[in-house]
Amino acid sequence: VLGGIVGIAIATDYSDPAHPERETWKSILFVAVGFAVSAIPEGLPMVVTICLSLGCRDMVSKKALIRKLPAVETLGSCSVICSDKTGTLTEGRMTAVKLVTF
Repeated sequence: VLGGIVGIAIATDYSDPAHPERETWKSILFVAVGFAVSAIPEGLPMVVTICLSLGCRDMVSKKALIRKLPAVETLGSCSVICSDKTGTLTEGRMTAVKLVTF
């Protein structure tokens, strides 16, 4: 059934109305993955694992991989990040000497 749906989508040059800028093959791939996951719920962990590993690979290529989750949670809740002139983050011992309000 899925092969038939993909075949019809290719034959009719399907384009996603919600994302018209997306390439046709990507739209068809997303639809096929959506149908596969909805038809076979056992495939969901595999799809999630693949998506997370691709995201992790992208983070590694940008040298942004964090191995300790508390560090990410702490950084996400910060509103101000203090660093010295070299850009090195401190160990939380920096002291404010002047307060400027806008």
